[in-house]
Amino acid sequence: MSEIYALSSIREYENDGDRDYEYIPGRGFMLAAGRRERGLVALPETEGLRLFAGQMEEILEEMNVAAPEAVFFPNDHYLLDVTIREHLDILKARLRLGELHKVFPYANTDALRDWVNDLRYQGYRIDVHMAPRVYSESLRHPQHRGGWGRWVDRPDEPSFPERWGISYPKSWIGTTLSETMEAYQRLTEETGSAEAFFKPIFSSGGFTLAPVSSIEEVETHYRRLAEKGVLTLFDAPVPVELQEGLSIRGLYSVQYAGTMNIAPNGLTKQIEHKNKWAGNIFNSNHVPPEIYGQAAENFRRFVWGYERETGQTLSGYGGLDMAAVDDGEQQSLYVLEHNGGREVGARPGIAFAEIFGLMDRPFMLRKIPASLGSDLRTFWHLLQREGLAFDPASREGVFPLLFLEDNSFLFEVNPDENAIGRMSDEAIQAGIRRGYLLTGT
Repeated sequence: MSEIYALSSIREYENDGDRDYEYIPGRGFMLAAGRRERGLVALPETEGLRLFAGQMEEILEEMNVAAPEAVFFPNDHYLLDVTIREHLDILKARLRLGELHKVFPYANTDALRDWVNDLRYQGYRIDVHMAPRVYSESLRHPQHRGGWGRWVDRPDEPSFPERWGISYPKSWIGTTLSETMEAYQRLTEETGSAEAFFKPIFSSGGFTLAPVSSIEEVETHYRRLAEKGVLTLFDAPVPVELQEGLSIRGLYSVQYAGTMNIAPNGLTKQIEHKNKWAGNIFNSNHVPPEIYGQAAENFRRFVWGYERETGQTLSGYGGLDMAAVDDGEQQSLYVLEHNGGREVGARPGIAFAEIFGLMDRPFMLRKIPASLGSDLRTFWHLLQREGLAFDPASREGVFPLLFLEDNSFLFEVNPDENAIGRMSDEAIQAGIRRGYLLTGT
């Protein structure tokens, strides 16, 4: 059996202002590293990815870790999946008829299935390790936000979390501008607060999500996104969820593979910057004890409800984002988001920890808050000189897990959970002093 990591971005991200056409495939390189048999990773031919993949392969080999074979495709389209289909011979040259090829995508979309089915038609055995992504054919599906709130056109129909007893903020969903404004009005009448969160049901962060506190702000944000084309997908309008604003005390998440919770200790702490995900802390001791049990119960009820309503076993990768709020002397944990039918950003950190047997140690994945002024190899040498570089023997230090413009992440493992983040802070500051990382750009 061979493994193919082909992490293409997806259509709903195209106008969100990120370089996800580059960094999402780049994550695939780290997910494919250290596998028992050397896999293939499909990458668009960009200057950043070509340099990153070549230098990362050298660094991993110095650490006695098998690097995947990078297979580059012309950077012709926003979606790598579309490019793969147009240049399928590049991939076929590395495949053998009769052998099973397991494909690990970012998401199982029509664009992915186009080239997968082309290969199957030509006699190749292909297994896709991800359930199909659901869009407008099922707007109330629990894979995406559409299943998690009440809809203004069916106000008496309970949402998915209501039906299965999952703790979730009050939420209303509308399709048009007028319905979205009605969703906000219904929500504020129910909560008695003007604070809410504006969330198109098909998006992932960026400028699409925003806190709102008035009907005017809802209208302004809706019109702004509509002008940018974010609220239309596959020629259909994208509904919008208005979610209750919570006084959040802590952000957490669960990552899953099928029905299995793969987060170390069953829960990770999230790092957020300006309403955007910026990393995770794993095996943290600074989590109220009641939170772990609530996270497990939320996940159990989610899996149970998902499989009963869809008639399908939960498959592939995904995650639940959660938030803790004060509830008397304890804290209550609410699911904020189901990241379903796609890979999640925390997975490369978990994969790296698994390679080196670090799942029992405190570790973190954090976004570098700076632009790049150097290449990966130069920055890695700096970490080595500063005594900060990850050492497999001591099982501690900092490793540049992803080093691409606008999306670079450091992995840190530290035996002292109270000091987690210190070494990566020092790495970032050292990079800034030497001009390898650039701030204010």
